[in-house]
Amino acid sequence: MNSQVNPNSPRVIAPTQKRGRDMQARLVQATLELLENQSFEDIAVADITGRAGVAVGTFYRRFTAKEALLPLLYEAYNQRVEKWFGAMMADPAFDSPARETRIRRVIEYIFRLFEDNRGLVRALHLNSRIDNRIVPENANPARQSVYRTMADLVYPEGASPAQRRRADAMVLMAVSTAIEFVLYPQQTPAVLLDLERDEVIDALTRSSSALFAGG
Repeated sequence: MNSQVNPNSPRVIAPTQKRGRDMQARLVQATLELLENQSFEDIAVADITGRAGVAVGTFYRRFTAKEALLPLLYEAYNQRVEKWFGAMMADPAFDSPARETRIRRVIEYIFRLFEDNRGLVRALHLNSRIDNRIVPENANPARQSVYRTMADLVYPEGASPAQRRRADAMVLMAVSTAIEFVLYPQQTPAVLLDLERDEVIDALTRSSSALFAGG
């Protein structure tokens, strides 16, 4: 599921030497750490360089703007998705003969991915809608492969075309709900709903199970 930064992005200054690549990685890591407690829009370049222990001028020799970090942050997120995906595939819960158990586990993993990477995913979610050039070229095929595998976890015996569409609908419902509930808990509609995390997952599990009823 490896992906590559879009070379057409106008903001990325590609390093030509190892020293430059190391500094680029250092600034990206500093940003990832800041995103654990701050939103991307509230992080200043000076915050990033302060965290990395370098001068502000060093940043601008590597990037033309803070937003130039976004393609590299997307790369970092893809690496985290790979680890998350590996853990999901190794989970013995998917050996359960009960389809509802497998459905709930898929939904829990989707929520967990967003919860563990809330600041990072929120930054990518918002900014990719403003400028989709931050999305690595191979990201969509890689993510589609993950979603297709989720259908296989629901239907380990092999999904028919109709069953796969139902599984796709389940993933869409779970991802869309997690985006609202996890990434934007203080905004509508999440802020207006008196629901706990487990209640949301329970409701998604029941509605998805009903979607799969009969095959």
